[in-house]
Amino acid sequence: MIKAPPYKAWTSKHEIKGQYHFVIINYGIKGKVYWVNLVSVLDASICFILNLDELGDNSLWTPGWHDLENDIAKEDWHLSDNRNSSHKILEKGCLHPSDDSGLSIGSDAKEFRPWFP
Repeated sequence: MIKAPPYKAWTSKHEIKGQYHFVIINYGIKGKVYWVNLVSVLDASICFILNLDELGDNSLWTPGWHDLENDIAKEDWHLSDNRNSSHKILEKGCLHPSDDSGLSIGSDAKEFRPWFP
């Protein structure tokens, strides 16, 4: 299990709507489920909420931004139809950064989450 708060920069080992590189802009807990809100680095229209435990699966995600050209899975998975996906999408995400993301202008946070280990 990944400890909260999670690192910000992540690379998916599977293509997600044509993208691999994501940033966690927010995170939280709903009931007993910890979630993260990810957005594509290159296409902000690709954003979704994912169970935090998913990031601990090394076959799906790796912290930081990496070039996976030789290691990627070529199949694409879609946010609207994730039945064939190993990812467990909770819902479509939004673009509201957390206070400790370092992405908000004028944030009062004294410390920001690191981008990657």
